[in-house]
Amino acid sequence: MNERRHMKISAYCMLSCLYFLLLPTTIAVNSAGNSFLKLAAVPIAAYFVIALVFSKQVLQFNWAHLLLALYTVSTLITLFVDPAYIKTVLGYFLNAALYLCLTVIPYNKRELRWLENAQVLLLCMVVAVTLFSGGSAFDRTTLVIFGQAVDPNYFVGFLIFPLSVTLGKIMRSKYRIAYILLAALSIYCVFLSGSRGGLLAIVATIVAFALIYPDKVKTKLLFCFGGCAFLMFAWFVAAPLLPGNILARLSVENVIETGGTGRWYIWKSMLAEIVNSPDKLWFGRGFYGMHQVFLGGRWSLAVAHNQLLQVLYDQGVVGVMAFMALAVGCLLRCIKRRKTVAVAIIGMLALSISLSFNPTTRTFWNLIAYAALNFPEESNCIPTENNRLPEEDQS
Repeated sequence: MNERRHMKISAYCMLSCLYFLLLPTTIAVNSAGNSFLKLAAVPIAAYFVIALVFSKQVLQFNWAHLLLALYTVSTLITLFVDPAYIKTVLGYFLNAALYLCLTVIPYNKRELRWLENAQVLLLCMVVAVTLFSGGSAFDRTTLVIFGQAVDPNYFVGFLIFPLSVTLGKIMRSKYRIAYILLAALSIYCVFLSGSRGGLLAIVATIVAFALIYPDKVKTKLLFCFGGCAFLMFAWFVAAPLLPGNILARLSVENVIETGGTGRWYIWKSMLAEIVNSPDKLWFGRGFYGMHQVFLGGRWSLAVAHNQLLQVLYDQGVVGVMAFMALAVGCLLRCIKRRKTVAVAIIGMLALSISLSFNPTTRTFWNLIAYAALNFPEESNCIPTENNRLPEEDQS
């Protein structure tokens, strides 16, 4: 009886799951420019704050919280360079505050399993909406929420962490056939998006999973070869079903011809400016630094479409060091104890090669929240006779 009481699902956990499930609503904004997730986060955060004030539980802090706080504080430096983007800095601070409230409360083992399963449900939702809504952007299939479509490259970010969790389910669940089908449909959605950076990120996710998740070397090799064979099989099956423009985009010739849709030219030009501006090397130029580049026969203002390069351009070396410390620190914290999160971080870093993040890129920042969650034995509500992680149990 006492053990069942300790395993009760709290309202705190339910609201946390709801917050993560509402992730796709970041792409839909109202007339004031606020996303629906942002609006929903207000009452959720209010409940978290009230619950923390009256909670009798011991709050749990770890390295992920510290690294998130350090990166958030580092964004203040940009205000001395360009104070115009104070709202962006405020956004980072509000993000950090929300994630701290969400993760400093200890969750019991059953609640952690709920948070994990929320990602599988999220993948089901994203795949269903993508396949049945018929939404598109730039002549490519993507996620559409309330009539608003997300950029195809950004769209793939919605799939990475849920796919990582689903791969874990394939390894240990008796319902693995259903999870294999779900993973296959999510990869088909990536093909439909025509995102070359997204496809690279999915490959990186699968390879990282093969190298990190299984315990035995033999299993690692089998999953690695099996995963690559699965991707090849999926490609040959999906290719005849894909529109011609998608097939053309995914060809090596198209990548070389377009310079990665102009990204190579942007990167080269931005790196040249960074090298030739040593006075801005350490602290950058302020958020949303737009770079002037000659592209497509005319001068244009462009962002980096690369996270590390954009951080270096905006926040300088100090910002890059703070961001990498956060990402690598969370990766190392989870690589042995919460492997699906570590895999997803690698996948998102692979996606960041062709995509820049900002305070609203919850597909990355939610991973930091999962990395900061307590481990089961850290919670006083967990029976000490069973210290296995939720991801090690059959489900």
